[in-house]
Formats: sequence, structure tokens, C-alpha cells
Amino acid sequence: MSNEYILTTGKAAAFLGITIKTLQNWDNAGVLPARRTPGGRRYYLREELEERFFERPVAVVKKED
Repeated sequence: MSNEYILTTGKAAAFLGITIKTLQNWDNAGVLPARRTPGGRRYYLREELEERFFERPVAVVKKED
């Protein structure tokens, strides 16, 4: 996996348009758990953030005749 797809807390927060503190709070509350390096630093995978926050299913509504 390329490093461009691994985001630090700061880069993930910027990507989502939120503060680092908000992202840390979400991790602590279990809302958006971070992955951790062996040293305990948080990181996120860009693909997971995109799937969770930006890819929305399209609702298909059947028009009645």
C-alpha cells in the first residue's frame, strides 16, 4: 500500500474538514477508531475515510404510471 493512502491524524482531519481534536475525540469515543502504529500513533486509511464519508448510495425511486 502506498504511503499516499495512509493519513496521519493531521492529514486525515484536513481531508475531512475537521479539527485534529475532533478526530481524536471520535477515536476516543469509538465513533471513528484509528489504526495505530507499533509506537501508538494514530493513522487512517484514505480509502476507508472515502467509503465512510463520501461514497453515498444513490436511491432509486420507481415512478408510478
